[in-house]
Amino acid sequence: MRTSIGLGLLGAVLLVVPQLLGCVFGSAELVRRDQYGGTLALHGHRGQAMEDAQQQMAAHCGGAFTIVQEEQVVVGQQTQSGSRTDYGESHNTNSTAGSAQTNSTTTTSNVTEYHITYQCGGAAPPPAAPPPAAAPTAPPPGAAPQAQPAY
Repeated sequence: MRTSIGLGLLGAVLLVVPQLLGCVFGSAELVRRDQYGGTLALHGHRGQAMEDAQQQMAAHCGGAFTIVQEEQVVVGQQTQSGSRTDYGESHNTNSTAGSAQTNSTTTTSNVTEYHITYQCGGAAPPPAAPPPAAAPTAPPPGAAPQAQPAY
């Protein structure tokens, strides 16, 4: 009976420890994915998280992929509140009075993640060239010339 409990506990530890190490050392988490590429969020140690991301991108794309964007993305907000109370006494000739002054602060900040966006395949295609400017056209033969505005 003892052996089965020990092996069950060992199995649970072996399942939990890699997840904890991923948080401590670095990992990539799927944000979105389709047949053309996707986005991963990096957590923890940047270098190790990037290695995990590269493995995930290569597995998804069958080898070749191109990172097309890296950015900090706001994913939420965090609010912290605190207060401090100072107590004091004032002495008068006939009595002593107590007082209290409370100062409260609230701070809200953005929670961000580092996102890697990639596309499957080789290098990204070059951006599309702007369309050529239209050449000025002359009036057709036999048409009356256009009047110039008088100033």
